[in-house]
Amino acid sequence: MEAIREKTPAVRFEIFTTVSEAFFQEALGRGAYGYHRLVTDIGLVQKTPFAADLPATAAALRQFLTAAQEQTPTVAERLHRLGCRAVLCDISPLGIEVDRTAGLPSVLVENFTWDWIYEGYTDRFPDIGFLGAALGRIFSEADLHIQAEPVCRRTAADLTVEPVGRKIRTDRNRVREQLGLSAGRPMVLISLGGVVGKPSTVDRLARRPDLFFVIANAGVSGRLESNVLGMEAFSGIYHPDLVAAADALVGKAGYSTVAEVCRAGVPFGYLERTDFRESDILVQFIRRRLGSLPLAQDRFDAGSWLQQIDALLCRPRRKVPADGADQIAAALLERFSFLSDTAAGEEPRCPGERQRRGR
Repeated sequence: MEAIREKTPAVRFEIFTTVSEAFFQEALGRGAYGYHRLVTDIGLVQKTPFAADLPATAAALRQFLTAAQEQTPTVAERLHRLGCRAVLCDISPLGIEVDRTAGLPSVLVENFTWDWIYEGYTDRFPDIGFLGAALGRIFSEADLHIQAEPVCRRTAADLTVEPVGRKIRTDRNRVREQLGLSAGRPMVLISLGGVVGKPSTVDRLARRPDLFFVIANAGVSGRLESNVLGMEAFSGIYHPDLVAAADALVGKAGYSTVAEVCRAGVPFGYLERTDFRESDILVQFIRRRLGSLPLAQDRFDAGSWLQQIDALLCRPRRKVPADGADQIAAALLERFSFLSDTAAGEEPRCPGERQRRGR
């Protein structure tokens, strides 16, 4: 959405999601979108940042599929009232169902689809695989199918692009000034993606006064130790800028984090999510394309990963690849004439759809 508006500023999005509206205010700015709170997929119900609750996921998915059948006509009518011209889906089955009912073109952007994820749990919980198969049929009906690296299951997609992540906006040195950080002091960013909370071993970070640690989404703002800064979500520094300002990032290997590390080129000390099928693909990509170092979860929980921090900081920054978001925006401009009309001064509206995926 950011890349499309950069090329055609008059485009407006109607976003159907349960993601906090603050995320879109920060990324797109007011006036670029309408916000509609709606459950558009289930993904996985999480016990912890690293473990899923499969029975709870199956129950939630059954309820969602039933509700989706009832909601689809109402949401399709809403799209028409809003003047929407196409539906852009980040693996939302509801988005594709609504598109079919509304008679609008649909675009599916994915590096995995939920039927593929659920298939990986079939041996342990067969019901998940059965429910996932129904989603697979829905995903196959998208009019335009775009896959983003690192791709989990390659198909005959219409387009494959580089990782899709938000753009860096602010110069690295300026961000470090905002943090009160001297030019030569190494900064380590700690991030568990969308999970709120600070590590239980903050006192161990204080034992490395030569380093400055920033904990993203810590649930609190301010100094936790003289060399440890906690930051809440949407705290005033754009997260991609925070990643680019760091000398290394330590965190969970989820798609958004991988894409932002890839864009910034910073060394990545990654925690693998072993109970998630996408994780193997992400780790292969991390090892091949990023300056990286694997960190065991038990060592992270205990704080002993600090013994590896110097080795991580010695990893080189890697060259930033092409921008997958720009590649998608260019493809959509070529595919849909109404986007070109918008660039020429017309003001049609186009829906974007995004929802929480557990990464």
